[in-house]
This record gives sequence, structure tokens and C-alpha cells, in this order.
Amino acid sequence: MVPDYKGLHTSDHVYAKYVSGDRELYDLTIDPYELQNLYETTDPPLIVQLDPGSKC
Repeated sequence: MVPDYKGLHTSDHVYAKYVSGDRELYDLTIDPYELQNLYETTDPPLIVQLDPGSKC
């Protein structure tokens, strides 16, 4: 079963925010198979750009 989430897919990134509070961010230019979640280690301005309502 797939949990409820909202997401955004751009040419460079995939970002997902789950109702549980979990988040995922993948850089498709270096990780096209979405194997390494970068959410915890990425710069907060990128998160805000992808999710303007985000509180990083």
C-alpha cells in the first residue's frame, strides 16, 4: 500500500512529502534511479524552492 503524499517532479529533482511527515528528495542528474534520499543533507533553499510552504 502506498501512503498518501504530495510530490513534485522536475527535470532535475523529485520531491515527495508524505502525510506521515517523511520527505524524500532525489537529484535526478546524479541519481536517476532515485536510490539516495538527499532530503536531510540538501541546502534548505532548494527545499523551499520545491515546497514554498516548507519549514526546513
